[in-house]
Amino acid sequence: MNTGGFSLALRLQIPYFDGGLFEESSALPLTADQLQLLIEAAQADWRDVEPAIFGTLLERALDPTERHKLGAHYTLRAYVDRLVLPTVVEPLRAEWGGRAGCCAAAG
Repeated sequence: MNTGGFSLALRLQIPYFDGGLFEESSALPLTADQLQLLIEAAQADWRDVEPAIFGTLLERALDPTERHKLGAHYTLRAYVDRLVLPTVVEPLRAEWGGRAGCCAAAG
């Protein structure tokens, strides 16, 4: 992701991600037990987990200087909702609700 390009595994063109997050990529050495834990985590049902928790964990794991460099700052969902709902979501719902056959109930 640091350079972008075609991924053989995904068979897709992968865009370049700026910011240096993937500048130094190396695989961590894992024991068999650690690998098994990762496999079990990958097979878990994560649908009911609030996605923001992962942002919080990432932010707290980063060195404050690196966090600032990457712009990785957690914003409470309530703050995001306060901005996004009236400026994006509500106007879209109003627009979609005025159309016949629209999926207004889906939102």
